Amino acid sequence: MKKLLLSVGVILTSLTATSQLFNASSAADFATFAAVDADGDTFSWGIYDLLTANAGAPVGTSFDAQGDVLGSFSYDNATMAALTPDNWIVSPAINLTGQTVATLSWGRASVDPNYPAENYSVYVVSAADPTTVVAALTAATPVFTETIATADVWESKFVNINTFAGQNNVYVAFRHHACTDEFLFILDDIKITNVASIVESTITTSAYPNPASDELNIKLSANATSVSIIGLDGKVISTESVNSNAVTVNVSALVAGVYLYEVVAENGEVVRNTFVKK
Repeated sequence: MKKLLLSVGVILTSLTATSQLFNASSAADFATFAAVDADGDTFSWGIYDLLTANAGAPVGTSFDAQGDVLGSFSYDNATMAALTPDNWIVSPAINLTGQTVATLSWGRASVDPNYPAENYSVYVVSAADPTTVVAALTAATPVFTETIATADVWESKFVNINTFAGQNNVYVAFRHHACTDEFLFILDDIKITNVASIVESTITTSAYPNPASDELNIKLSANATSVSIIGLDGKVISTESVNSNAVTVNVSALVAGVYLYEVVAENGEVVRNTFVKK
């Protein structure tokens, strides 16, 4: 079967650094994670830039504007062979002392629109030092597990980890496993905040083409009341009222770069995502 092409990225090796709360969304951040190829097939987690993955060209997903992401394969394009991954990616030690509440969030997607069923689990443990992390993870129960149902859709997920608030040497791990012959599972925007709780949006959006030249087509899983284009500096560039689950926005006047589109649904939920103007 034919899969989307993506160049080989960097294999992760280190397990260092600490922080108060936590934010990992760039290649430099991801380089502080440790990758474990538990199935021993030599395919592990890598760092990929969705904007320049194919000889300088974007991959072609609706979320290319995420830029640097973590990725794990369940299919090898080079040999056209199915993989059965058991790949772990483990954060550096995170210092949550002084906190009373904590919420873990991340963004995730399955890349190939024809092969969405990537499965993953999320673990959070506290370990005295890096040498005991593997044992702690092996004994731990996942705080979250999901098999992705729809590919080429970027979604943010959240889970309460208040039981780890106030502790030092907290580690977060993502395990790509229990799936085969899909393509590529990706992660980004891994964060821990001291927010008591976050309500996960029930609304999903997609935008195409991305990058866009003249028009950006936005589809929503529910009717929207307005759509706005926002710069990364937070400035609202344009807003228009709508009464539909699909809208086309003229972006021809925008300077090339990364922007946000913000959609307000009829139920009041607000969904933001990024796109690229070329």
